[in-house]
Amino acid sequence: MRRLGLRERPDYFVLDRGAPLATGLVFAGLGKFPGSSRYEDSSGYGRHANASTDGAGIDATNWIYNGELRRHGLRIVRNDWLPFGLNGICASYPFSFAAWGGYVTYNDTSFSLLFGASDDTYAECTGIGTRYVFSGGFLYYVAMCALSDYTYYQVTQAFLQNGLFHLAGVFRSATDRELYLNGASVATDNTNKGPPDQNLRIGTDEDNLRDYGGDVYDPMAWNRVLFPSEIQQLADPFNFMLSSLLLPPRRKLWAVSGAAPASIIPRIMHHRRLMQVA
Repeated sequence: MRRLGLRERPDYFVLDRGAPLATGLVFAGLGKFPGSSRYEDSSGYGRHANASTDGAGIDATNWIYNGELRRHGLRIVRNDWLPFGLNGICASYPFSFAAWGGYVTYNDTSFSLLFGASDDTYAECTGIGTRYVFSGGFLYYVAMCALSDYTYYQVTQAFLQNGLFHLAGVFRSATDRELYLNGASVATDNTNKGPPDQNLRIGTDEDNLRDYGGDVYDPMAWNRVLFPSEIQQLADPFNFMLSSLLLPPRRKLWAVSGAAPASIIPRIMHHRRLMQVA
């Protein structure tokens, strides 16, 4: 088998900066590179987190390679979490969060933060997550949170396939928030709440009280409002390339200071054909 003559970069996935989803993208946790313990930020800002040192109990055994939906993910168990310390990311409205979740095992009658920004104030956070789990890993509620205010949506098993779900939270202003489940709007909230103090986390809040237990795939954040059509694309399980945001193949080849050179795309596609033939 002929190998593609490229020098691999273990730090980034290849993104297309011209893709609509790249506009306002401030964090894209699309997985990790084999041999690295870091959860990589592919947004271009380099906001990486080291799962072996920054997370509580997260190590190599928690990483999921080529898991559900062909994505690389992270398995969060209770009391595990991953911080990014991104002061200023969600300091003002608007902003949006999105992530795939699955294999939920931890029952919590309060809000469990799948992905979002936490607050230094005790037990406050802003993001998307779950509330209570049926036996067999089925959810009872999905939820979004604006500081101490929670908005829930009751889930039926029909919404979930093999325990997988896609959540997106659009935070337009202090009085305008909307929760999406699997691409569809399911809840709104107009309680007057300010933005958090910008500490981005996966799996819990600032005080480790909103513990999430389950798998996380493709947590992403924007400093703008996501459009409904974009959320539908993100929630499409067959949209492996995230509406052209990711250039093929879905692996890391070089830094994302710009899009991949146009001349290299045919070579990549040729390599993929060779892999399929082999």
